[in-house]
Amino acid sequence: MWDLKGKLPFWGRKKKSEEKVKEAVYKVNSALSPAVMAKKALAHIEKLSMIGERPAASRSSRRAANNIASIFEGFTDSVRMDTVKIDPLLGTFWTKIIPPLMILSSLLIFVGLGYVAILISALSLFELFLEIAAGRSLLSRFMVKNAGHNVEAVLEAGKEASRTVIFSSHLDSARLENRAEDKLPLGLTMASIIYNLFISIAFTIEEISKGIMLRINIPAFLPFLAIVLSVILSVSALMKSWNFYSSSFSPGCGDNLSGVGVCLALSEYFSKNRPDSVRLIFVSFDGEECCRQGSLDYYKKNRFEGKVENINFDGLYRSEDLAVISREAVDRGAVDDSLAIVLGDTAKAMGYAVKIGRLDMLSGATDASSARKYGITSATITCMAPGVESPAHSKGDIIQSISLKTLEEAISMAIKYVNAMDEKESMFEKTVEEDSLLKGKRYKLTEID
Repeated sequence: MWDLKGKLPFWGRKKKSEEKVKEAVYKVNSALSPAVMAKKALAHIEKLSMIGERPAASRSSRRAANNIASIFEGFTDSVRMDTVKIDPLLGTFWTKIIPPLMILSSLLIFVGLGYVAILISALSLFELFLEIAAGRSLLSRFMVKNAGHNVEAVLEAGKEASRTVIFSSHLDSARLENRAEDKLPLGLTMASIIYNLFISIAFTIEEISKGIMLRINIPAFLPFLAIVLSVILSVSALMKSWNFYSSSFSPGCGDNLSGVGVCLALSEYFSKNRPDSVRLIFVSFDGEECCRQGSLDYYKKNRFEGKVENINFDGLYRSEDLAVISREAVDRGAVDDSLAIVLGDTAKAMGYAVKIGRLDMLSGATDASSARKYGITSATITCMAPGVESPAHSKGDIIQSISLKTLEEAISMAIKYVNAMDEKESMFEKTVEEDSLLKGKRYKLTEID
């Protein structure tokens, strides 16, 4: 048989046209590959970092919000900036007010006013809980609040949306922390409050039994030693707390312009690869470093219909430290681990060294906890798990601290997840055990070291 391939005139033209189509497809795909998008994310981070430090609800944070919104406008269907009232002292206010109150509480116990010390200790404990867990203070109504700005960009589904995925990050930078201190002095302050509360109750019970409750009296030697220990605890908490935070702010490239850069890159990718059934929302919050005030306000004001998940990006540094977090210190009640498991399992199937787990008590929180508070299944992709050394909240949080590989892996995980949800929208109607993105591969939820 004759070999006519390449000899007939029309055959050659067809072959060349096919090659051109394949070449064009290759160029489009390579232009939108996670590696390329990671470079674009890094470019966004570098440009935004030129603004400098960005305290929550400041002029520089507003400038960052404006720049972020202008970039989103080129890739999404709608963009809006929401003003949110932010108290810039929250998150650090307790370090200035509670330790001195504990010293006062110790002195009140010493002079026989234990019942007053009980009230002070109880209010201090409640203030600490409100500030850390709820993002407010007992004195909130008297505090000066500045205007912060959340940026929201929406990319509608190509056909009919049956699911919404929220990609979130935050634009504000944190106060510099004194790295000479081992840890945030939160644990020592809590110990001081609880100890003061305990001995004040004990002393008050003794005074009631002796009928001297409303009299000023000096305790005996052994009770006096207990008060001395209380003073030592309170003074130690005061010294650590007052020296921990600076009045200056971190450059905040990794924490959290890295998350902003990833969201911007994802908006560009999906604008050219629009999902048919998944509505995408990209949000950059202000005030995360002030007890997540921006995200708490956003989720309080906005309600989402149907199936909704939130994937939050925070502190993307070294790829070997990459983790997916499903629960944080401020979360209360039952937490849905399914999103973190699927993201982590998918990452492992792609060959990424990713840990999956929950943050323990006193380990901090991210904007994902705000989504969970309002019933949205959420997970945070981060390199700031407990025990991991990172430049967050320091002068070293610069563009060079971010690994391009980490950005690529975070972008790949997000793309893979959205594409899977678009192709198999009914996947989450089954349990994680019955169906998985890995198609047979299973991983258990593990603790993060």
